[in-house]
Amino acid sequence: MSKQYIQGDVMLIPHKLSGKVTARKRVTNSAGLIVARGEESGHIHVLNADDIEIVEINARDQFIEILNDTHMRHIREATGEPTRDHADLFLPTGTYEVRMQRQYDNSFAEEKKSVGRRASYRADYE
Repeated sequence: MSKQYIQGDVMLIPHKLSGKVTARKRVTNSAGLIVARGEESGHIHVLNADDIEIVEINARDQFIEILNDTHMRHIREATGEPTRDHADLFLPTGTYEVRMQRQYDNSFAEEKKSVGRRASYRADYE
């Protein structure tokens, strides 16, 4: 199994692209690519936009392509200040599938987040 990179609820799995590349979008948002947003805490997991492309395969599956080694940061969305919850996560050049972890509230058996589902990304593109 490939190495997995985990920062809190976010898991990035190295992925070898197969299939037809149907779109390639360079992230141009100066704040970076928000990979995940905390539901209650106001934090985000963000990648440096200068190093990222979103690759779509077979018009349905999306992957993150990191063009240069970078870090995923865990910051407060309102201020951009780092949190103390998670250290920066080093990510080497490569293509990654992003998955979100799942949390359950056992007292109510209520799912708090979806996991195993591929993340969708929102950012400004060229």
